[in-house]
Amino acid sequence: MINNKIRKLRRLTFKSYLIFQKIFKKIVNKLFPTPLPQIHKAVSKDSVLALDNAVVVITGSSSGIGRALAEAFAEAGSSVVINGRNETSLNLALNKFKGKYSNVAAIRADVSRYDDAKKLIEQSIQKFGKVDVLINNAAVMGPVDKKIWDISLKEWQSVINNGLAGPFLCSKELIRWAETNQHRVRIINVSSEIVNYGGPNLGAYNVVKMGVEGLTTSIAADCSDDDPLVSVVSIRPRSVRTKMTKSYYSKVDYGLMDDPEVLTSVFLYAASAPLQEIMGKSLSDLAFSADPKGEIVLNNLLSAVRPLRIEPEVFKQDSYTKKLNKEGAYMHLLQNPLGFYPSVAETISKNIYSRDLHGYPDPNYTELRNAVSQHTKIKPNYITFSNGSSELIDRAMRTFSGTKGNIIITKPTWGSVIWPSLQRNGLVPIEVPYLGTLAQKNIRHDLEGMLNMIKRETKLIYLVNPCNPTGSIVDKNDLRNFLYSVPSHVTVILDEAYFDYCEPAKRFNLPEILDNISCRVIGLRTFSKFYALSGFRIGYAYGMPEVIDYIDRLALPFNVSNISQFAAITALKDSESQEKTYNNNLLERQRISRELDRLNISNMPSQTNFILFDCPLDREKMRAALKEEGIFMPHLDALFSSNNYTITTVGLPEHNQKILDFLSGY
Repeated sequence: MINNKIRKLRRLTFKSYLIFQKIFKKIVNKLFPTPLPQIHKAVSKDSVLALDNAVVVITGSSSGIGRALAEAFAEAGSSVVINGRNETSLNLALNKFKGKYSNVAAIRADVSRYDDAKKLIEQSIQKFGKVDVLINNAAVMGPVDKKIWDISLKEWQSVINNGLAGPFLCSKELIRWAETNQHRVRIINVSSEIVNYGGPNLGAYNVVKMGVEGLTTSIAADCSDDDPLVSVVSIRPRSVRTKMTKSYYSKVDYGLMDDPEVLTSVFLYAASAPLQEIMGKSLSDLAFSADPKGEIVLNNLLSAVRPLRIEPEVFKQDSYTKKLNKEGAYMHLLQNPLGFYPSVAETISKNIYSRDLHGYPDPNYTELRNAVSQHTKIKPNYITFSNGSSELIDRAMRTFSGTKGNIIITKPTWGSVIWPSLQRNGLVPIEVPYLGTLAQKNIRHDLEGMLNMIKRETKLIYLVNPCNPTGSIVDKNDLRNFLYSVPSHVTVILDEAYFDYCEPAKRFNLPEILDNISCRVIGLRTFSKFYALSGFRIGYAYGMPEVIDYIDRLALPFNVSNISQFAAITALKDSESQEKTYNNNLLERQRISRELDRLNISNMPSQTNFILFDCPLDREKMRAALKEEGIFMPHLDALFSSNNYTITTVGLPEHNQKILDFLSGY
């Protein structure tokens, strides 16, 4: 009884909140109206259509998106014809425009029928003398509680007729009139973000929206290249609050949606833009909202993705440390504090004028390949190289993303490259939180949770081991069993950037089992960290030859410079510098952890060159104070937004001590 009352109270509270939110949003919009952006002016001075002299016909516009578009075009000065099948609903919509706009007319017509589609176009022309823009918006969702094979023929035909036959018939009639009268017209087909991704129990609707995209492509293909009378574009709007979406989404999801008015900008642009900017395209409303010109010019998955730039708070700190008259400790990018291996500097100096250095590199990287193979025991034909392992991550995602795929990642994970890469490759991220706590020193990957999240749409799994940003490592047997359990349609990217810092007994030997794993696995390693070659940009991937062949299809020739190859080969042979790097890191890592324990600062046992800890003061305050001492700390606040965790790089003893001394004061 009590639980039922609580549930009812929660529902009432949430419903009240949504009502308040909607009212508040409308009040704000009334008081502080946002002017509609004139995007076409930024793109070209020569718009093909002046909206204040246009006649716009919008099907399915008695409510929802269509009515919001009708008001936006009327506000822009266009003459607008609204349309619907239900006379009562259509009259109610028309009454809302009366008194405010004198340029809106209503025509009742079921555009899924040929006679009605013809009537809509003819009567619109009779009323206003022409039609400039046709927006094919009319559609029905169909059943939302059935698998596609359970839909009856009658239901199927209803969805097809309303959502696809209607746009076809209206477009056909308008194009015939345009050709007869030599009048330019623009057709805007309303598609959906569901295209290429689908949705459960929305089979017929998804088929229709894919058909609408095909209709756009076909009309564009059949138009003259020289000076077409007809131009056509599709718009893929996000889900907004309409009667249609309310019937499908949960109350919570529906409550979080925007009102249809957010869609108007992209439609106003599509109606008035130069033909060359839109012809045959499918414009994403979400991408357009994020970056209008980006979506217009690129019109692909890059449209809403920002350029990937690594921008620490201070990248070149030399001027700052000179001002302090102190030597800097640049620990923010997790680099080797010991710097260049002396042998690398010597090799480059000796060969600085060699043709082997300034000529084109060996496109097969033969010497480097053999050196890596000898050092790691990975077969030479199992290896490929690139300009840093970050490029290989992006290359692997581009190769295996396919369409409508998802990628399973840990939460949190190293995000600088991962998030932009999955965005621009259309991958839906599925985040699996870590298990354990920092206080218990047992943070770890939830491998079982990741396996449980694998679906047929899963294309990739990205796993960092040893892990950034926690420093933890997966037990060798657990990781082996995990890889054996991943199904064959999935590709696992195992990022081993910190492999060489790991204690030998804990290192996972992936090459040893590659031939026996049913899924595709790509191991990634880098020369940036342990080998102190971050400025040389060189990394490598390894896996079964056919997998390496797949990701090499995106490789460019001469991708790794001669000087980088010289440096990497020399570093691999320099066992003395490797031992010095490993020992400094191991001993200092252990010392830092002990001191943090003594200070009662929770920290995570690490197998990397950094340590995760619970900062006893504001993280930004700590970084600012240490910066005054010439020590530049990593900034990972975005990964740990719900707590005060941060990391410290394992640096030189004197720099580590400065950090510990500072923390001891708190």
